[in-house]
Amino acid sequence: MVTTYQSRRASRLQRRLGELRAWRSIQETDIPNWTAVFPDGQTYQLSVGDFWPQNDLPVYFSAEATIPESWTGLPVTLELWLGGEGFVQLSSGFQGGLNPVHHQFPVSSSATGGERIVINAEVVPKGIFGAHLPEPRIERAALVVPHEEVRALERDLTMLAEACEVLDQHEVVPMLYEAAESALTALAPVWPTSTEESVTRYVLGYGDGLGSGLGAVPESWHAWAVDNRRSTGPTWSLPEPPRGFESLSEEALAGVREARVQLAASIERIRQDYPPIGRLCMTGHAHIDLAWLWPLAETRRKIRRTFWTVIDLMERYPDFTFNQSSAQAYAWIEQDDPNLFEQIRKRVAEGRWDPIGGMWVESDANVTGGEAFVRKMLYGQRYFESTFGKRHSVVWLPDVFGYSGGMPQLMQGAGLSGFFTTKLNWNEANSFPFDLFEWEGLDGSTVVAHTFFNPAQGYNGNIVPFDTH
Repeated sequence: MVTTYQSRRASRLQRRLGELRAWRSIQETDIPNWTAVFPDGQTYQLSVGDFWPQNDLPVYFSAEATIPESWTGLPVTLELWLGGEGFVQLSSGFQGGLNPVHHQFPVSSSATGGERIVINAEVVPKGIFGAHLPEPRIERAALVVPHEEVRALERDLTMLAEACEVLDQHEVVPMLYEAAESALTALAPVWPTSTEESVTRYVLGYGDGLGSGLGAVPESWHAWAVDNRRSTGPTWSLPEPPRGFESLSEEALAGVREARVQLAASIERIRQDYPPIGRLCMTGHAHIDLAWLWPLAETRRKIRRTFWTVIDLMERYPDFTFNQSSAQAYAWIEQDDPNLFEQIRKRVAEGRWDPIGGMWVESDANVTGGEAFVRKMLYGQRYFESTFGKRHSVVWLPDVFGYSGGMPQLMQGAGLSGFFTTKLNWNEANSFPFDLFEWEGLDGSTVVAHTFFNPAQGYNGNIVPFDTH
């Protein structure tokens, strides 16, 4: 049970996080005018705020923007919500997926000022899980200069706040709150607090990054959209901002950097007294149903935009690794986007992208017969070996129901000695007692099996303390 005092400390920290989030950007410039081409060939000129004149798919959006001369030397990102999930291509070379958790895209790490950016996007009026968006519209389109130091401090403190929530009554929690409060106290003398600055940031500092797009994801995901979270509840009406966007002063930015240094030092001192227990090893994965709530054409689009997103993340984060099952998904990319396919082959050769599963698809296991299983494994292993140079050892079936006792024998015959799933945790009546065990088949064949349990989002993992505790 959380004490009243601890609850108040948590509330104070959340309010301060709201203040930091209001300063997440230095400058913004809107991209108001868009051309939209619909499947019937009709072309429309749309502006930010406009509803789509047709609710069809896919729609091809395009626009141009110019980075202001005054942004020379600054980092620039693009923030978009065009009305649904999609694939974005920039003239700067970026390619990647647009969805409620990927709607900010890098444009330049250091602008020269005056660069012309061409934006093309293929968009469907759907959410991540195929949910239909009944009134898609363009709700966010802006070039943004991020306050990178502010965003970094906000992330540090958000992770600390979430860790405290998970740890609850652990004796380390008051120490963590003390670390956060000390860092913020040191920042306070240089943080802007005038009425004009505060009102301006409250009104302008929360770009509506998703708008109705929040309806495209489960409600439990909404808290992650930090650019939609104001520091207080809704108001009757918002005043006109007294002034425009302004950057923090150099003194305030230095204070933010010093607060991060102080916070890191405090956490390190706590870590010395409370050393880690165990280690975490994480890798990215995209669970894509090849046939579920969408047609196969959308599956192919979804795979392409997902894989380009992964390639971009690998470019930006050298320690990022990824795994992906289903030979069929790679075969489609081989046909649909040869450039992307070669990028994947390069990452596989580096050891950062791991094709997994050893099967042609993540096969159903309720109605599939033995011969079908054998064929899935035969053609899957052949494809992975001929395309990427190796066979695989683990059957990857996170989202499949019904596991026959004959499967270990078939797996062994295909050179597959491991098995992975999440579905044994979905039992309605009987809790499965193991997460790592040896599975013995009807003929005595055995494989090592692991059933993954994530307390929050199932196989939709999120790197937050609750999911990793």
